[in-house]
Formats: sequence, structure tokens, C-alpha cells
Amino acid sequence: MLFRSPGGPAAPRTAAAARRRIAAARRDGFAVSDEELDTDVVSVAAPIRVDGRTVAAVVLTGPGYRFRADVGEAGSALVAAAAEIAAAVAAS
Repeated sequence: MLFRSPGGPAAPRTAAAARRRIAAARRDGFAVSDEELDTDVVSVAAPIRVDGRTVAAVVLTGPGYRFRADVGEAGSALVAAAAEIAAAVAAS
């Protein structure tokens, strides 16, 4: 087992599974947690990068039965929001 806490039903249980999730987040520009922490909880997060460094993140979390079908759209919106925030931080 990779983590001490069992996590939710879809939590990665091996290093290889965790690496696959990380690779998907890098490819997509946002990360999705679908029942990784708790049953029927879905989260989407995008990094806020300033000068090439991740300084924060924007996250949406909701119940899976309402949110699961929209994670791709939410991820794209979060990436756009993160870029706007990063630009505002860099300009300040």
C-alpha cells in the first residue's frame, strides 16, 4: 500500500497508480480526485504558476452525483481562472 490512510474507494494504492494520476494532471493541466479521499466526493484543481513556480491552486469540490459529468469543463475553467490569477499576481 502506498499510503497509510486507506483513503476513498478510488485512492491510488501503488506508486505506479499515483504516477499515472500525476502524469494525467500534467497532461491535462489540472488534477481530478474522484472518490480518492471519500466516497462520492469529486475535486478538480489547477495550479497557479508565477514565474514558473506553483504558488497556489484553485479547487472545486462537490458531490460526485452532481459534479462528475462536468469535471473536464470545470478543469478547463479552472486552468483559465488560474492563468488570470497568475497574471494579476505577476502584474502586482
